[in-house]
Amino acid sequence: MYKILSVALVVGLMGCTPLSTHTDNTPAQCVGVMSSEDAYGYMDPNHYTVQVLALKQEKDIKEYIRNIDPKHPVWVNWKSSRGTQWYAVTAGDFASKDEARKAIASLPHGVKQAEPFVISFAEMKQKQQTNVVRMR
Repeated sequence: MYKILSVALVVGLMGCTPLSTHTDNTPAQCVGVMSSEDAYGYMDPNHYTVQVLALKQEKDIKEYIRNIDPKHPVWVNWKSSRGTQWYAVTAGDFASKDEARKAIASLPHGVKQAEPFVISFAEMKQKQQTNVVRMR
């Protein structure tokens, strides 16, 4: 039940509904809750994404996502570690590590202070056995 409420809160924070579409038929920001396999299984395992940051507070997610280039997909993974709930924000689908590093360089200074890092989708799929919300 707690996880369902957490997901509802994250979706509510983003101000969108999982199944809606924009007037030009592109997907809305929230595309729903899924497993790691569902979130990353279709992604090219040789491509890369950026873990922008990990947060303990759901309420802080919205502010950080605003700073990410809207053309990039964004995922929020959540899991408990040593009794603490963590929310990891990852963004982008990059063909190379270089492209991902350039995306990090374009982030605002305040976001870069969280020390974002590049990770392959193969690693994400393997390491992030969590619940995932694809935000856009």
